[in-house]
Amino acid sequence: MADVRRVIASVSVAALAATLAGWGGAWAATGHQVSSTSLAPYVVRAGEESGFSALGSPSFTSSAAAWTAGDPTAGAEAKRLRGEGFRGALTENTTGVNGAAGVSWAIELASPAAAKSEEQAQLKEDIAQSPSPVARFAIRQLPTSAGFTSKGNSKTQVDSSETAVADVDASVLFVEGSCVLLVGDQTGSRVNPSPPVIGGALEIYGRTAHSRGVCG
Repeated sequence: MADVRRVIASVSVAALAATLAGWGGAWAATGHQVSSTSLAPYVVRAGEESGFSALGSPSFTSSAAAWTAGDPTAGAEAKRLRGEGFRGALTENTTGVNGAAGVSWAIELASPAAAKSEEQAQLKEDIAQSPSPVARFAIRQLPTSAGFTSKGNSKTQVDSSETAVADVDASVLFVEGSCVLLVGDQTGSRVNPSPPVIGGALEIYGRTAHSRGVCG
């Protein structure tokens, strides 16, 4: 599975956890500095994902190199993000019952065009890294979104040995102005992970889409 800061799309949430503008152009032109506070409205909050709760406070990342650290293609990804005008990213990890876990993040880039480009790059990468065929889904209320699910395997500790456990992952990527956002979860194979991520994405969108904020 890709980095927990980035997507819930393949192998193990535990492994992921170990490895994560007017306004619009006018805001950027005045020297606005992206921060945890300015990006906070764009990640999930308590009660916005059914069955999931925040795991600690959101973490802010100020450089493309730090954001991509640990990825197999970190150098190329960091170069791409710098070219898109990476300004900062905020990540909120989430947790659910029976080992379910997830992530919500927002990256601010230099422009809406850069955000759309990065959404497509992320989607292509996530699909390529999935250990199983990906099923796409659409969210009518979120026209800029790309939703997808896949199956994978995580590992759980039982006494002194590790046991492989089947799981299902769901993610929603979407764009708001100069930001690209993701909500992703991983659950047991008997639980449909799509409703919580769709609900979380719609909560963020409903809160921010018509408000003046850092993403524009």
